[in-house]
Amino acid sequence: MNDKNSCGFFFKVSRVLILNMPHKKFNRIAYIRLVIKIKHWLEKLRYNVFSPLRFIYLLALIIGLISGIYALLIVKMTVFVNDVLMHGLFRKYDYYYFLFPGLGLLFTYLFIRFVIKQPVIQGIPATLRAITNHGTFKEKYQTYSSLILVPFTVGLGGSGGLEGPTVVSGAALTTKIAEYFKMDRKTRVLLIGCAAVGAMSSLFKAPMAAIVFAIEVFALDFTLGSMIPLLLSSISAITISYFFNDNDVIFPVRIIGEFQVSAIPYYVLLGVFSGFASVSFTRMYKFTERYFKRNSSPFLKIILGGLTIGVITFFFPPIFGEGAEQMNEMLRGNGDILMMNTYFQQFYNPITIVIFILSVGALKTIATATTLGAGGVAGIFGPSLFAGCTLGNGFAKFLNLFGFNVSEVNFSLVGMSGLLAGVLHAPLTAIFLIAEISNGYTLIVPIMLVVVIAFGINRYYFKLPFYKEELAHRGELTTHDKDSNILIDMNMDEITETNVHKLKKSDYLGALVRLVEMSKRNVFPVINENDEFIGVVNVNEHRKTLFEVQQYGTLPIMDLTTAPPAIIIKGKDNPKTILQKFEETGSWVLPVLNGKEFVGFISKSKLLNLYRKKLKELDYTNI
Repeated sequence: MNDKNSCGFFFKVSRVLILNMPHKKFNRIAYIRLVIKIKHWLEKLRYNVFSPLRFIYLLALIIGLISGIYALLIVKMTVFVNDVLMHGLFRKYDYYYFLFPGLGLLFTYLFIRFVIKQPVIQGIPATLRAITNHGTFKEKYQTYSSLILVPFTVGLGGSGGLEGPTVVSGAALTTKIAEYFKMDRKTRVLLIGCAAVGAMSSLFKAPMAAIVFAIEVFALDFTLGSMIPLLLSSISAITISYFFNDNDVIFPVRIIGEFQVSAIPYYVLLGVFSGFASVSFTRMYKFTERYFKRNSSPFLKIILGGLTIGVITFFFPPIFGEGAEQMNEMLRGNGDILMMNTYFQQFYNPITIVIFILSVGALKTIATATTLGAGGVAGIFGPSLFAGCTLGNGFAKFLNLFGFNVSEVNFSLVGMSGLLAGVLHAPLTAIFLIAEISNGYTLIVPIMLVVVIAFGINRYYFKLPFYKEELAHRGELTTHDKDSNILIDMNMDEITETNVHKLKKSDYLGALVRLVEMSKRNVFPVINENDEFIGVVNVNEHRKTLFEVQQYGTLPIMDLTTAPPAIIIKGKDNPKTILQKFEETGSWVLPVLNGKEFVGFISKSKLLNLYRKKLKELDYTNI
């Protein structure tokens, strides 16, 4: 990388880091000099002071700080946009309350259309795709798009979370750092995991849950080599969060009472309800996504989406935006306040409160799916927690109507874990996150019980969470199955031998003999006058014929041609299906076709050699 590109890179990185720092006048020349000094300082640290392992630890600390700052910026900017509306515009335009989500969608579309100029891949799917793509983001916009689009999507009333976009922004910048320092593939993936850990740790102040999230959702290897960088990133991110936000946490929870064994049947019911609620969440998201994909007009999407979200939030204001304040009210035991200042306040009584809170949770699902389907940029992590919180709170209120006297706060927390486990297929993340934000493991038994039931029900209907389905359909999903990951990571072009001597349909035995003399290959392709593949000639099957000199000019090559045991189709087959074809046929060489055109051969030995090479590259024990 030349100095000009290096300076440009560090200019962007450091500009993000000091975005909120006060300064009287920006001196670009002095700034570039500072950037160059930082660059040389880091290179000196890397090559003269730190060992490769310690340098990874240093990068993990830096990435944690960057992710923590990204998280703070996205949260503060979203809150700022929301405060401008709530304390400014809404006072004058109460009756136009329902228009603001549509304005957020419109701004998002215009920014993507005229600034980014390509479709935006969001949140966790974008990060998973980057991990599959050798730990790199192809899209340059990922480093900054969330900082701009999420505050307007969510701050203007769109329903969605901040977690996924925060993760992808930090991860995208991380890959730029890793590419600059020419890190190998496994280190780049590990540093992406550090960015994810940093974002989640900063947002929730739950350092261990953040590590579990990265390992569970992004399929990172759990080894000593990978754990230390993840821990360092989590520590630095949560430190920067405490530094700027003191001891403020997103969910200040105080558990009411100890866990009672007699409440287990109610938690079992909550687990069942959470499971089916997560199934409904998934189905609603997939239905909405299909519906909006059928409508090609972006402005029609904005109008339909904006009006749908606007009408919902107009009658059910707690659904407006992210919903963190509403969750906090429920976690303080003040769930009744959600019904205040709404059109349903006049019907206030214990039964209507239950109906209202459960309706808010169900409609939050619709609003979130509509926001994302209509082009908004946000995540699903927060809405999953919100839906779970309302379900747990509403269920507890329902039980208390009949005198069972259960804790609404505790049921709200446990409900959050159930929806999160079901929607994201991340049961361990759900358990550790709720345990950490509740400041202890008092509720660990009901949390585990509800998580297991909810996750099991959702897994029965959906083998994969919806954000992984598209990657799995393309055969690009990274999982904890290292064998599959290696096959996904392999490029078909790496194992295709294209420098192959070909036989023509009109050739005779003599042409085959000449190719055998020039090549070490035992299998040769036969093509027609249009270069279309016909079959193969296997030398091992005709060795005696090769010595029949009198037939060199008389025996047609077509008499020796046979169909291959299997054919590899370029663009359709992947290394995993190719290996299956080798195992099923027992062959060592198979032809590759692009339509009817012969491309080359793939040999089983070359495939296995590349497999062993990739296996070493993905071994985190050697970090």
